[in-house]
Amino acid sequence: MIIAIPEILREKLGPEGARALADLLNEASVSTRGDVIEIAASRFERRLAEELAELRSELRSEFRSDLRAEIGGLWDELRSEIGGLREELRSEIAGLREDSARIRVEMAARESRLMRWMFVFWIGQLAAILGVVFVVLRA
Repeated sequence: MIIAIPEILREKLGPEGARALADLLNEASVSTRGDVIEIAASRFERRLAEELAELRSELRSEFRSDLRAEIGGLWDELRSEIGGLREELRSEIAGLREDSARIRVEMAARESRLMRWMFVFWIGQLAAILGVVFVVLRA
């Protein structure tokens, strides 16, 4: 940046004084710019760090709430599946109990028929033995 020194100052300071004043003002300007840039960069970094921390916090919060919702949905789905499996198991157990009761009824009916036939054969054997005893006693 070029600084124009007014004529009055140039006359009072002289050419070398005017040059020295211009150099001093240029150095001050450069130094000030550096300080301003450094301060702005520092503020920008601090603000960026704050914004990033806030963004991380929001993302964590959203992630946690999304994760909780997803886990809750999975638990609900799992409970539903388990409930369905329980119902299937109950119906299978009821079916097995019905089959077991039917088999018991069939076994009781067969046992009854078997006892009748055993009784019939026992009476037949008794009649045969009595017949042999009568034949032997008559002879």
